[in-house]
Amino acid sequence: MPVGRISRLLGSFPGPLEYLQGYLELRLEGRSDWQFPGRTRAPEKLETVGDHLRCRRLARKLIQRQVAEQIGVDKTSIHNWETNLSKPSIEYMPAIIKFLGYDPMPPPKGWADSLVQVEH
Repeated sequence: MPVGRISRLLGSFPGPLEYLQGYLELRLEGRSDWQFPGRTRAPEKLETVGDHLRCRRLARKLIQRQVAEQIGVDKTSIHNWETNLSKPSIEYMPAIIKFLGYDPMPPPKGWADSLVQVEH
């Protein structure tokens, strides 16, 4: 195989080298449908803001960097929210709601829930 073709294939590789073999096999067959194993699935249940973000991002076929630019944060923040390592602070909720097209927070069940929701 010509070196130029290999470098073009590797230049577009989006992930860790451990996934390289499967990626190259599909690319050499002329296919572009390679995905990270288990990392591109939307969550089955939308329980957190991060779950809502991940589901919407995947539905729109965006990468985390693109979502981060729209919301005004670093791509690491998007990763942390999607993997539930952290929660977005309240200051980012207007941008998150704009990106999602809806408010991902469940409506409060009473005045006590309203107070708790404001705290988060």
